[in-house]
Amino acid sequence: MDKIIQSKEFREIVNDFNNKYYDKALNRLNNLLVIYPNEYFVIKLLATIYLKKTDFKNALKYNEELLLFNRENFKIYNDIGVIYFQIGQINLSIDYFKKSFKDKTNAGAY
Repeated sequence: MDKIIQSKEFREIVNDFNNKYYDKALNRLNNLLVIYPNEYFVIKLLATIYLKKTDFKNALKYNEELLLFNRENFKIYNDIGVIYFQIGQINLSIDYFKKSFKDKTNAGAY
């Protein structure tokens, strides 16, 4: 388990997220991003918060960064598919949903 997710700072950010204090959580996450620029869980939480806020541009940016980690790509492909669907790019949305289905770690997708 990564040290960052065990830290008090990260737990406070998750608490802010759970309480829907998204802007507060984003401010704290941006500070952590300076210290931990390549931390999967920081980037994942950024992507999730931006998606919740319907800031699709930033949600897409951070989801694309997550693909570089090669972890749970089927979930990331699904989130990207949702983003493209929300902004009306249906063909791209379908492409990413198909990628989610093709990911071998995604046994439950169907």
